[in-house]
Amino acid sequence: MLSGVGRLAVITRDLGESTFTGGNIMLPGKFIDFNYQGNSTTKEASAWVDGKVKVVSSAVGNESYTLTLAFEYLDWSHLGFALDEMPQESASVVVPILKSGTANGSGVVTDADLTSGANVKAYVSVRGTWGEARFLKATEFTVGAGTLTTSATFAGAVLEYLIEKTYSSIESIGHATEATSYGKLSFVGRGYGPEFPQGILISIPDITRSSIPSIASQDVPRFEINFSANVPPGSRTPHRFYNLATAA
Repeated sequence: MLSGVGRLAVITRDLGESTFTGGNIMLPGKFIDFNYQGNSTTKEASAWVDGKVKVVSSAVGNESYTLTLAFEYLDWSHLGFALDEMPQESASVVVPILKSGTANGSGVVTDADLTSGANVKAYVSVRGTWGEARFLKATEFTVGAGTLTTSATFAGAVLEYLIEKTYSSIESIGHATEATSYGKLSFVGRGYGPEFPQGILISIPDITRSSIPSIASQDVPRFEINFSANVPPGSRTPHRFYNLATAA
């Protein structure tokens, strides 16, 4: 039997001329699920037999294979792979950042990220002597270098505020107008089981992405991607299985 898999990886196939990557690359994926599923349709010929229409001949009409890879572990490269875009460095990027602070006795929140005249939106998070939780009108606060100033009425209030911070450079996914996709891929892995002391090498030389992942907020967010497994030219099946114990 096969009791598990490991040493799973995807390899790009069409980035040989890419100046961004310098050539094809490999991503050793930390996948939690590896599912390889075959599907087929049947062609059937029917005829009357003893007063009933019955199938008298059948054949497989179409075969397809789908590879599903899912992962819970996430680093920057895995996120780029999930979204099918290689992270890249972007310049002069304005990023919205939500922050919070407690107003002092004079109704002032100090924050080094605040700049004079900056476009800031503020909200009082809790009910207090200042009234209900609510947004602050632009006329109720001013923004200076390192300060957000309201009135003493808001002393002790927790304020949440949105600033726009500019970074001279930052790595990004989805920001640039042009990006490098992972494109066509190959997949390799290894199957393990008591009958296979050295494992079974699994190779699917040609896979193409067929789904877009969703990001769900749960205990550990899970990313799941479907790929179509294609039959390479001159091949009979999209997959290869090798018994490493027999290798000479």
